[in-house]
Amino acid sequence: MSIEETPVSSEPETVYPAQTKSPDSSDSEPICLEGVNYSSIPWYRRRWSLVLMVLLFMPAALIVLLTGDTHYKSKGAVFQVPDKKKRSMILFLVIFLGFNLIRAFLL
Repeated sequence: MSIEETPVSSEPETVYPAQTKSPDSSDSEPICLEGVNYSSIPWYRRRWSLVLMVLLFMPAALIVLLTGDTHYKSKGAVFQVPDKKKRSMILFLVIFLGFNLIRAFLL
């Protein structure tokens, strides 16, 4: 009797897009995602949907910002929002939501 070898995992490996960022770049520069099609980005991770969430329902925008990266398209290339801008958006939303919650409970 012979034992046939079976592959350990039949799932394909996850391939992440190449990110181009110069070694001397700061935290505030956008990261270009090469080889990524903008249509493959989920709608809730795109810039236009984040703006709508901020205008219509801020807690949703805060959750999206806290749970992952957001992206935008500029001049045909897909970019990731820099961490510095992402942190400043989160800080703005937390302060604004906190102010409104305090105001709502005091009135």
